[in-house]
Amino acid sequence: MRYSRVLVALLLVLAVLLVAPAAALAKSYSMPRVEIAGVVAGDGSLSVIESRSFDFSGDYSRVYWYLEKSGREIEIQGVGGPDGKFALTTDPSAGESRPPGTYRVTDEGSRVLVEAFHRSADTQATFALRYVVRGAAQRYSDTSELYWKFVGD
Repeated sequence: MRYSRVLVALLLVLAVLLVAPAAALAKSYSMPRVEIAGVVAGDGSLSVIESRSFDFSGDYSRVYWYLEKSGREIEIQGVGGPDGKFALTTDPSAGESRPPGTYRVTDEGSRVLVEAFHRSADTQATFALRYVVRGAAQRYSDTSELYWKFVGD
């Protein structure tokens, strides 16, 4: 009889554990504001400053940009965040360790990946990327053309 009570108690505890909802550790973010400013120079280069505001729910340690090259050269000039300018890192393990306040640039052939490492949790933060696109604009005798996709896929 005693064995039956223990068995029933264990089964009851097991049933409660199986039915109880698991703790939700969901993360999400939104980007409520994006500002992009571009200036074309006389040599056809395009200087861009892109600021993105993030609303983080959960812990985050990286924001990133993909810049499609479209046959053009892209020069990354810097990244900034809520605490100021980020330092460029060439450490190959930075993608795993994600040292806050640093950024890295990876040329992937047809595009450039820029990753900015930080520590943010349940907060809003704005990150800015500065870059130059060489040959983005062309001048002709009767018109000029700027070819650049400011917001990618």
